[in-house]
Amino acid sequence: MKYKKIFKWELFAGVAGILVINFILLNLLVNAVFKNVLDREINSRLAIISGNIEESLAPTAFSLSSEDKFTGFYSHSMDILMKIKDTRGMDITLFNNAGREAISTEKGFKLVESYLPPGNQSITYFESGVPVKIYSTPYSNSGKIYGSIVLTIRGRALAAFGEIRSLQTNIMLVLFAFALAVSFLFSFLFTRRIGQTVKSMESISKGGAIELIKVDWFDELSFLQSEINRMVHGLKVLEDTRYKEIQIVAMGLAHEIKNPAAAIYNLSEIIQRGKPDPKTAESITKIKSEVNRLNSITEKFIGFARDNELKKSSFVLGYFIGAIKEQYGSLEIVYDNIEANDSIHIDDVLMERALKNIIKNAYEAGASKTVLTVKKENGMINLEICDDAPVIPPETAAKIFIPFFTTKSTGMGIGLAITKNIVEKHGVSMEYDASSGKNCFRIKIPE
Repeated sequence: MKYKKIFKWELFAGVAGILVINFILLNLLVNAVFKNVLDREINSRLAIISGNIEESLAPTAFSLSSEDKFTGFYSHSMDILMKIKDTRGMDITLFNNAGREAISTEKGFKLVESYLPPGNQSITYFESGVPVKIYSTPYSNSGKIYGSIVLTIRGRALAAFGEIRSLQTNIMLVLFAFALAVSFLFSFLFTRRIGQTVKSMESISKGGAIELIKVDWFDELSFLQSEINRMVHGLKVLEDTRYKEIQIVAMGLAHEIKNPAAAIYNLSEIIQRGKPDPKTAESITKIKSEVNRLNSITEKFIGFARDNELKKSSFVLGYFIGAIKEQYGSLEIVYDNIEANDSIHIDDVLMERALKNIIKNAYEAGASKTVLTVKKENGMINLEICDDAPVIPPETAAKIFIPFFTTKSTGMGIGLAITKNIVEKHGVSMEYDASSGKNCFRIKIPE
C-alpha cells in the first residue's frame, strides 16, 4: 500500500484550526467587553453634556427651522451650541418631535431613525475608517418632551476605538502566529516517534537492514514501539536461524550430489574410451553434459552455503566498477557528487559478486537497459542499480530475498539471497524500490 507522509500536516492543520478559532473567540470576547466598557464611559459623559445643553436651551429652540436663521433667538441658540462644540469637540443637532431638524452645528446632518429609536440611544461605527459615535437623548421641560438632542463625535475624540480596532488586528496576527508555532511544535513532537516507527517498518518491508526503533518515553506508543522492536528482533533471529539451516541443508545436499555425479562422469569416460558405436557415444556425451550441468548447480549450492569471511579494503571506485563493466558492457555508469578516483571500503570480491547477481537478474528478466548510479550523500556511498525490465509485482517483491524463491523456470532463487547476505555482512542496508516505475536496488555503504 502506498502512502503519503502527511499525518504531521493533518495534525498540524487540525490543532492550528482549533487554537485559531479559540483565540478568535477569546479576542472577540475581550474586545467586545472592552468596547462596551469604553462605550458606557463615553455615554455617561455625553449624558452629562446633554444635561448641560438641556439647562442652557429654552424649549422654543426645538421649534426653530432654517427660515429662522436670521432671528436673534436662532443666533443666540447657535452660539450656545457652538460654544459647547468648541469646548467638547462634538457636533450638536436638535430634532423636534416630528423628526425635523431644528438647529445643528453640522451641515447636512441626517438622523437615521432606524439606528436611534426614541429614548437614550447611541451607536458607534466606522465611516471610511474613521470612528463615529452618535448619541441621542430626549429633551424634556416641565414633564413635556419637545424633541431630541443628538450629539455626534468623530475622529480624534474617539481615538480609543480606532486603537482598539488596530490592537485587535495586531493581537489576531500575534495569536495566529503563536497558534501556528504551537501547533507545529506539537505535531512535530507527536509525529516524530510515529515517523521513526514508519521509517523502520518501511526499511524492513523493502528488504533493508533491520533498524530497531529508539524508545524514549513510557506511553502507549512507546509500548507499541517496544513490542515492534521485540517482534523485529525475533524475526531477525528466526531469519538468521532459517538462513543457517538452509545453508547446512544446501551444503549437505551438494556433497551428496557431487560424489555420485563424479562417479557417473568417470564411468562415462571409461565407456567412451572403449570406442562404443555412434549411438552409444552420443548418449554418453549427453550424460556427461547433464553431469556437468548438475555439477554447476552443485557449485551454486556450495557457493550459497559457504560462509565467506569479509576481507575489506579500500578500492578505487573506477577500478572496482570497471571490473563489473568488463563483463556487462551495456551497463551504464553514472557518478553523482562523487569521482571515479574516490575510494570505497568493501570486500571487492564479494561486493562485485553481489552487484553482478543483481545485474544478471535484470537482464534475465528482460531488461534492455541497466544503469548503475554511484552517489555520495550524507556520509554514505549509494550504489543504485535500476533497470527497465517489467516491474516486480508487490506480492512478489516481498519474497525476492527469500532463498530458493524464484519466478523463473530455470532459476534457483539464490542469487538475491546471496546478494542480501553479502550486503548485510558488510553491516549496511539493501532495499528494493519500484516507485520510479523501474526496478531499483539500493545499497548504502559508509564512506
